[in-house]
Amino acid sequence: MTPPEEDRFRGGRPRRASRRVSLTVFAVALAALTLIATPLASSAAPLFTTISLTPSSQTVTLPSTATVTANVRALFTGPISGVTVTFNVTGAHTITNGTAITDGNGNAVFSYSESTGTGTDTVVASWSGASSNSASVTWVTGGNALSLTSSSSSLVVGNPVTLTATATVNGVGVSGVPVTFTISGPNSALTPSSSVNTTTGGVAQFTYTGTNSGNDVVYAASAGYTTASTTVTWSATSAANTVTVSPTGLFAITGTSQTFTATVYDVNGNAVPYATVAFQVTGANSYTTSGPANSAGQASFTYTGSNAGADTITATSGNASGTAGVTWLRGPLSITLATTSSSLNTGNSVTVTATVEDGNGNAVAGVPVHFTVTGANPSSTSISTNSAGQAGYAYTGANAGTDTVTAFPDLNNSGTQQTGEPSATTTITWSGQASLALGASSTSLNTGSSVTVTATLTRASGQLGSGVTVYFTVTGANPGSGNGVTNGNGQATFSYTGTHAGTDTVSAFADMNGNGVQGAGDPTASLTITWSTPAPAAFAPAQPTTAKAGCTYFAITGHNLCAGFGAYWNQFGGLATYGYPLTEEFHGCDPQGWCGTMQYFERAIFEWHPGIAPSRYDVQLGLVGDQVTAGRGTQAPFQPTAAQAGCTYFAATGHNLCGAFQSYWNQYGGLAVYGMPISEPFVENGLTVQYFERARFELHPGTNPAQYNVLLGRLGAQILDATYGLNY
Repeated sequence: MTPPEEDRFRGGRPRRASRRVSLTVFAVALAALTLIATPLASSAAPLFTTISLTPSSQTVTLPSTATVTANVRALFTGPISGVTVTFNVTGAHTITNGTAITDGNGNAVFSYSESTGTGTDTVVASWSGASSNSASVTWVTGGNALSLTSSSSSLVVGNPVTLTATATVNGVGVSGVPVTFTISGPNSALTPSSSVNTTTGGVAQFTYTGTNSGNDVVYAASAGYTTASTTVTWSATSAANTVTVSPTGLFAITGTSQTFTATVYDVNGNAVPYATVAFQVTGANSYTTSGPANSAGQASFTYTGSNAGADTITATSGNASGTAGVTWLRGPLSITLATTSSSLNTGNSVTVTATVEDGNGNAVAGVPVHFTVTGANPSSTSISTNSAGQAGYAYTGANAGTDTVTAFPDLNNSGTQQTGEPSATTTITWSGQASLALGASSTSLNTGSSVTVTATLTRASGQLGSGVTVYFTVTGANPGSGNGVTNGNGQATFSYTGTHAGTDTVSAFADMNGNGVQGAGDPTASLTITWSTPAPAAFAPAQPTTAKAGCTYFAITGHNLCAGFGAYWNQFGGLATYGYPLTEEFHGCDPQGWCGTMQYFERAIFEWHPGIAPSRYDVQLGLVGDQVTAGRGTQAPFQPTAAQAGCTYFAATGHNLCGAFQSYWNQYGGLAVYGMPISEPFVENGLTVQYFERARFELHPGTNPAQYNVLLGRLGAQILDATYGLNY
């Protein structure tokens, strides 16, 4: 396979062809970047590692110490911690292989001191093949100096701090000196955009509010003056004030494992991230452990109860603690049911008593027993056992017919029977002047199916009732009604199709006097039918497969890249442009009606058009930008507009390309990769975005200043999900 000729990207070409050829996305998929975003234990740097060195220049008066900070980051995914950065100093003073280890914000701080010898040094930081910008350190003698102090060196995120720089000459403050403040650390994006001039006394101030926890190194610099720095430490929240533990009131079988989660809150009710939590189990079983909470202030631990009895779980963080309880039961449990009567007239009450015992035959007290009644009188409830291990459920039979009563010990109080929770069943028959029973061909169906409800009428004499009209009413997800006349077997049927997912209640009454209205002597019955939306049929090309000979296999998605598609992928962008394959090659059709061999990628759709462009393996790219915005042409951002000053205007689509999006488009691919803009920038899902023929630009402030804070949307995956219901 070969792609379309190059000139179909140029002006004067057929509109559709040019739009189908441009490349789609530059950025590597966020899913793939997860593989390289975590701190690396090995010496290999992840793809697109950057190292920035601050301050870029400083002046230091001898004798003193110069300090620089290197920030190590992976493209789009943030700081890399725990790696050793090498600092090399050349120039007036030479220090070889100074090192420092990056902290949780990817910062490594390096200092060196000099007492004699003026001149300029050049400092470069490197790690695993990646190098930083050059920073200059100028050593001088004389009385020009900058000092820097902060209103506080340790604050909680969300509070402001004020940095005060003082410029002096021979100890006397000098006004009008431009001072540049620079932040290196988790809040580096808050650095002011311009310098601040000193006022009377040589004072210049800069205030900012920390939004991220960690250590900031703040620098103050001015030409001809020494560079000053100070450190501000930001804490995520205040100390722990309360701790909650869940679940509580739990029963469990010995030998099984249970998980408990502690959540740490501060005095304001906010979760305390990364707080240290100590767990202690006392009672029938002993256990201790500790560890850090996650970013949501939650820490979990799991333990196995070997001994029967009650345990108390205590979680402690600082001076705050919380507790939960679990009762371990010797298994296997058993449950039996007994009733005051198994045959009653309607309008009377019956009590069903469940008795729960452990594996040694001892009564189990306090455990919830979940009762479910199906049949003529459906209901459900949960009742805890008494000291004799018994729970009694009393109810009145309003409708004639048969009830099936099922009960099980609900150890975790979930309402759903789990492994280790045995059940018991009994039946109760209700009789009256006449009785009506309902049954269905199925009580659990997929939407689009048909169900038949059968009503069986029995007269007081026990004879089947024929020739009586039965009225059916459906309420719930699929409301409706109908009627039928009982046959010689006393049966009348009613069929309907469920078009909506949910639960229907089908009610029926036998019109014994033939007046068409339900009266006191007309027996009734009801049942429930649950309708579910059928799962979409599996899309075979998207199912993970095994590696094929002669192809590149991507284990992360379970798909192959072969032949002409593989050649095109490798030569014209690769992983950084198209992302991973999400399907195998298959025969499909695009929205414009073309059908042929195609393959989905995270940010592109490859199509094979035999003979269209041999030099490019006859591969043509789908208009994914156009496809995901189909039908939005009447929305304001997609309406053609006038040219704007300072922007690139595309008369063919009537849209502008401006600002950060313009810079990114020009530097990282242009028309051949993204096509022309088909919208103006606008806010969508909380982000500023702009759609192009084959891409969606997203603005993520502070995420990646080196690439204008622009990330690209995963339109290939979006179309695959919308078309085949596959969420990648």
